[in-house]
Amino acid sequence: MYAMKIDLLFESALLLAAVCFSLSVYVLARGVGNKLNLAYAALTLCISLWAFSFFMANVLDWRLMESVHIVSTLILVPLSLLFLNTLLQPEGWVIRWFLRLSILGSLLLVPPVTLGLDRTPWIRDLSYYSPTLIVFANLYLFLSEAVGSVKPRGGWGEFTRFASLEMRHALKRRNSWLYLGGMLVTLLCTMDRVPWMGRTLPAVGNVLLALYFYFIKDAVLHQSLVSSRRILGRVLTNVLAAASSFLIFLLITNWVKANTTLYLINAFFAAFIVVVSLDPVRSLTAIFFQRLFFKEATRIGSLIQEASKEIAGAFSAQAIAAATGRFLARALEGEMVSFYMLDAAGKQFRKVQGARQALPEALPASFPLVQYWQRRKNWLPVLASELQRTSERETLSANVAHAQLALEALQSLESTLAFPLVHDRSVLGFATMHLPEPPEHWDESWGALPLFAPYFARAGEALHELDVYAQLRERDRLATIGEMAAGLAHEIRNPLGAIKGAAQVLDPKPGDPQEPFLKIIVEEVNRLNTVVTQFLNYAKPFQGEAEWADLRALVLIAASRYEKRFREEQIEFLVHVPDAMPKVECQPVLLDLVLKNLLENAGRAVTDLMKKGQKKPTISLRLAHTIRDGRVEIHLSVEDNGAGMSPEVLDKVFIPFFTQSPQGTGLGLSICQKIAEAHGGRMEASSLVGEGSLLTLRFTARGKE
Repeated sequence: MYAMKIDLLFESALLLAAVCFSLSVYVLARGVGNKLNLAYAALTLCISLWAFSFFMANVLDWRLMESVHIVSTLILVPLSLLFLNTLLQPEGWVIRWFLRLSILGSLLLVPPVTLGLDRTPWIRDLSYYSPTLIVFANLYLFLSEAVGSVKPRGGWGEFTRFASLEMRHALKRRNSWLYLGGMLVTLLCTMDRVPWMGRTLPAVGNVLLALYFYFIKDAVLHQSLVSSRRILGRVLTNVLAAASSFLIFLLITNWVKANTTLYLINAFFAAFIVVVSLDPVRSLTAIFFQRLFFKEATRIGSLIQEASKEIAGAFSAQAIAAATGRFLARALEGEMVSFYMLDAAGKQFRKVQGARQALPEALPASFPLVQYWQRRKNWLPVLASELQRTSERETLSANVAHAQLALEALQSLESTLAFPLVHDRSVLGFATMHLPEPPEHWDESWGALPLFAPYFARAGEALHELDVYAQLRERDRLATIGEMAAGLAHEIRNPLGAIKGAAQVLDPKPGDPQEPFLKIIVEEVNRLNTVVTQFLNYAKPFQGEAEWADLRALVLIAASRYEKRFREEQIEFLVHVPDAMPKVECQPVLLDLVLKNLLENAGRAVTDLMKKGQKKPTISLRLAHTIRDGRVEIHLSVEDNGAGMSPEVLDKVFIPFFTQSPQGTGLGLSICQKIAEAHGGRMEASSLVGEGSLLTLRFTARGKE
């Protein structure tokens, strides 16, 4: 019964409702906190309601839907002007008064319509022709730019002041499309209220309105609608994708129409194939179109191939940075300002290459620019102008703060463009450039931006491989040193034993002139034997048998060995152990060695305090534990109030052979680290210069009462 009422006008209204609803959801999903996205989504959602209510009111004769259609018509006007104001940010009182007048008209007319007075002729006419304000507003904006009284609106923020003439013309062309298109579709869509115009023009207006909002989606998401190539590419891609989907559905379902069961099954198969193949079809079409109509793509592709081959054999960060600089110079005709790489510890980005002396040598791992990439999960280059627009149009304060911090970070590097070098969703480095203005073709869809992605992905892999290669070399180096240390230790220990034995056999009488020299020989042999023992302890793997041990007793015994010595040296020695704790499965001999190394280091650390008399030297030994699910977490720490360590020294305390003590070998804490790892735990170090140091062994073991 209702199908007889459907004609071209109603069908186009239904199409418009579906398209605008899809666009509103899509844009809103891309940035729910962005003011421009919200304005666009609200407008397209209102248009969707406006078209759908028109369809329902006329096809199904729903009186309620007729009122909804009139209300949505009234709301449509201020939403349209609000969208234009958010997108273009026009200055002056004229556009403000257009917006205020539309809001006032909606406030005056919506209540009578909702109360059922929309049948009153003057209320009905005012409501239906209220979109005329949209036409006048667009006309004013168009003429004011056309005669040159104002600069093209909605530009590049801070870059507008030195934008080239070509950029201003491109922006003016974009705005002309917006103004003229807005006026045209508004006039055509209201033609159904002029009987002598027929029903074809309004139907065409609905289709054009859907296309209009589809195309200005770019102006919302990327603030650009100036490239006919981009528009043509999007149309071609979507037309081919729709045609492919149509053919798939037609081929699979057409021959089984008579069988309902088979038809439903084949319809599902067709839908599944369409869902799976839609993205590949669109991607292939986009690639084909880029290569066919975008000459710059071929040039950039060849540059990427050359640069990728160059960094494939790079064995240093400097080589990767140099290759990246040459690539960017040829691709964008600009100088790379800086190249930073994450250090092996992952704590800071170190400058590998910089064109300006004032750039910092190191940046924290939490550098705001890097945090911006990590937060958005978007590994695309960042433009300063984009960050500025984001901070102006975001509604969430957290997003505004992140964008502003990222912008300030980029400006602190004297740059306007930054490229992330990513591997496995982690930023391993970044390169920055300073361009006098953002190139027009830098957007997410049909420009040069996607073409750069393969190179920076490869550069991120190169940095990762470089880091892995360095770790392998360091591991091999340490393994070689360990083997050499073990061999030399065995070769040295035997002669040392013979020297010590011979010196002790001589046993000079008291007062003999040789006595002090023999004593020195024995002491030095003992010291060398200690060094050799440390070499052996570090070189050998700790794979002994674990046993049940009373750590409380172990700590107290170790403390008793040092208590007398520290008391004689006037060092306050504090021991904190729990009243009782369960036995744990561990290697007590190795833990005793950890205590020995930590207490010896603490004793040397407070020696200077005794010489200077600044404060009373203090060493604290603490054992603590917690029990969780039948396992015991052990915390064994030694703290001193000595001179402390600088951050640079603190980063190296567990590196083998690193020491600041003339008597040290640099292996004590490395051995402690190996023992901790043998127990499935770790060593931790913290220190403040002038305050002291704290070293802690943490591990978890099975426990029993």
